[in-house]
Amino acid sequence: LTTTTSAATAQVVYRTGQDVAPAFDGWTEQPDGTFDLWFGYFNRNWDEISHVPVGPDNRFEPGDLDQDQPTAFQPRRNRFVFKINVPADFGEREIAWTLTVNGKTNSAYASLRPGYITDDKLQQYDVGDFGHNNEEMRANRRPTIRLEGNSRRTVAVGEPLSLSVAADDDGVPPVHPDRRIRCHLIHISSRPIRTIATSRRGHRVGSRRRSPPTGGFPSPCPLVRQEHSWCERKRMTEA
Repeated sequence: LTTTTSAATAQVVYRTGQDVAPAFDGWTEQPDGTFDLWFGYFNRNWDEISHVPVGPDNRFEPGDLDQDQPTAFQPRRNRFVFKINVPADFGEREIAWTLTVNGKTNSAYASLRPGYITDDKLQQYDVGDFGHNNEEMRANRRPTIRLEGNSRRTVAVGEPLSLSVAADDDGVPPVHPDRRIRCHLIHISSRPIRTIATSRRGHRVGSRRRSPPTGGFPSPCPLVRQEHSWCERKRMTEA
């Protein structure tokens, strides 16, 4: 529990124990006439990462309760986290995403109401007014990330599961050379290294392929042990 005060207001913020509110962030029309419904969430905790498996406490309705929604919720507001594609004749229907976290239930209702329309530029503005006065930045396209292999895997309880992803980006904006790097080991594989670099400010992702080093991984990252000569790691850059 943390309390912040000023001459005019007093605010209480919580590190843990609070709920997570799903959010409908808008919709976009696709070239084939279908629509993408974008969702995010607000984790009211400052530190706690809430884990809620798909089921009664993390569900969509009507229809399939599993719409590839997240099950781990990072602190604070996270916009445009995932999308659901709906048919061209979706009309005036609604889809509800419901979360129950720390004993409190919240729902977000998605529809095609005109006030919720969005696009790539509006989404960039909504995560920090990114590229507002720069034509090159306004042309930026979101990075893509792809799971390699089958999208559904079956493993026994306690059995490790190795997943490999590939990320691509258009290189806009370029990575600032003065940004600090934090490394996190996310995968051990038998293939060349792919580095996923994520900028916290604007959520930009870049990738590159590297050959594995010999004699271990010469990295300052404390999570990469010397014997891990083949690995995938995640690099988060901070301004």
